[in-house]
Amino acid sequence: MALKKIDVSGIDSAIAETRDDELRQKEIEAQSDLALQIRLFMKETPYIINEIREAASPMDAQKFSSAVSENLQKSATEMAATFNAKVKPMADKMETARNCVIVPALAAYIILFSLIWLFVFLALVIFANSHAIHSEEINSLVSLIIFFWVVSVALVTYLTRKFKWH
Repeated sequence: MALKKIDVSGIDSAIAETRDDELRQKEIEAQSDLALQIRLFMKETPYIINEIREAASPMDAQKFSSAVSENLQKSATEMAATFNAKVKPMADKMETARNCVIVPALAAYIILFSLIWLFVFLALVIFANSHAIHSEEINSLVSLIIFFWVVSVALVTYLTRKFKWH
């Protein structure tokens, strides 16, 4: 029994057209809402300007400028306090960061592998003390550990530089 191949390209294009129509309809609705809001704003603008004129006309220029300058001083003081509150912790962090020592990634990796090999060496010494291994075997094992440490440091150095691990 052979399977029939169904062509769904027509369905895909119909779905895409439907989505495009929905997007166009949403854009049209958003544009009409924006146009309505602009019309309302244009109708209300003369009333807003008249209200501002009526409120500002009884004030003389001296009172108005002193009120504005007091408000500006208050807001400038508040802004300075906010600025200091937010910038001071960041400046303190930068100061402590300036006092820190930066260790390159390569040095950190070498230190990590050196510690691992030191732990292996410690485990070997503990094992040797508990099993009475002869001194020739201990010498060869210590030499192997030193060899593998050198190889691992060389490998880490190569991989760090090749893959630019930071």
